[in-house]
Amino acid sequence: MRALVIHRYFWPDTPPYASMLRRIGEHWIEGGHTVQVFSTQPSYKVEVDNEQRPKREKLGELEVVRCSLLKEKSRSGLLRATNSLLFAIKVFLHILGQRGRWDVVMCSTVPPVLVGMASSLGAKLMGAKFIYHAMDIWPEVGTVADQLKPGLVYRLMCWLDTRTCLRASAIVCLSEDMRDSFIARDSRLSNKIHVINNFDLPDYAEPKNAVAVQPKMAGIFRVLFAGNVGRYQSLDTVLKAAERLRDRTDIEFVFVGDGAAKASLQVRAKETGMLEKSVFFVSHQPVAVAKQMIAEADLALVSLAPEVIKYAYPSKTMTYLAMGSPLAVVVELESELARTVQQERLGIVVGPGEPEKLAHAIAGLSEQPEELAAMRIRCVEYSKLKATPEVLLREWDRLVEGF
Repeated sequence: MRALVIHRYFWPDTPPYASMLRRIGEHWIEGGHTVQVFSTQPSYKVEVDNEQRPKREKLGELEVVRCSLLKEKSRSGLLRATNSLLFAIKVFLHILGQRGRWDVVMCSTVPPVLVGMASSLGAKLMGAKFIYHAMDIWPEVGTVADQLKPGLVYRLMCWLDTRTCLRASAIVCLSEDMRDSFIARDSRLSNKIHVINNFDLPDYAEPKNAVAVQPKMAGIFRVLFAGNVGRYQSLDTVLKAAERLRDRTDIEFVFVGDGAAKASLQVRAKETGMLEKSVFFVSHQPVAVAKQMIAEADLALVSLAPEVIKYAYPSKTMTYLAMGSPLAVVVELESELARTVQQERLGIVVGPGEPEKLAHAIAGLSEQPEELAAMRIRCVEYSKLKATPEVLLREWDRLVEGF
């Protein structure tokens, strides 16, 4: 198999999928396939001067081709939309310029809608199979996160993305909830969908940006969130739970990562007198450092805004489980994630917008050290069965063997 894989952000850029895609590509190469990645210069962090990479490079046998876009020094919606369009155009031209070199073209849903459309059309014109790897489902997830209003633009995006899905040989999504959402959009997609979750985040060396992180102190019950501190995460519920536990000097909340919601959360924590007392913020860390912090935590947070779980899955969950950290999940109780945590006894679950229940559950578990220790063991065992790269890459093998 000769495969072209496409994603706006690729290692050493810092989104989790940037590293996961590298691992998938390396695995296919280990199986005797040829793989090229088409991406851009590292640009995910607009606040820093990202490391520039060669336009063409080899990571072992993995070929990486990077195009250039307009420099993003802010999170301006217009600039990001312009770059999304430019990337989609460059993806399409790159596929056509390869003159039928590829048997399979795979792209993710970042940037949404446009890159999928460009990749699927290019693959069709070149006679290649197309895999649509859905990290989230647009435009639906945009509406529940208040990024997009229902209307003409929404309907157009939905129509375009459905056409992309119908052109696909396979749609890979991360959960049964996402599968159900695709089928609710168009029942014709049902036989194309494969549920293959993301795996424990690979630990490739990352450049710079680590900070000295104070280890968890003895006698402290640490609740940790690691990942994008953004609008999908609804972390205001977590902060409200922290406010209800502010008199518990043995419980602390640590948020590791950056994102659009971080500044407002810091302001709220400062106003309530919790900042640097029971609530702490740490910037994005290399995977090795983040994993160490997760392993030391007593509870690892997974929080999503209402309905987001229908259209996306928090892949940080798999890294939490691999590190043996019990979960504190804030998500709809009927979701696949909530059911799994409850059935496998991997942590605690409360619904969105229920800070009182979250605070009560955290406080209760902090007083059950034996149950917490048993949860750690169950998390690791579940990870080995369901969430390791070895397990999930076999699912990818079975998928491409059908091509």
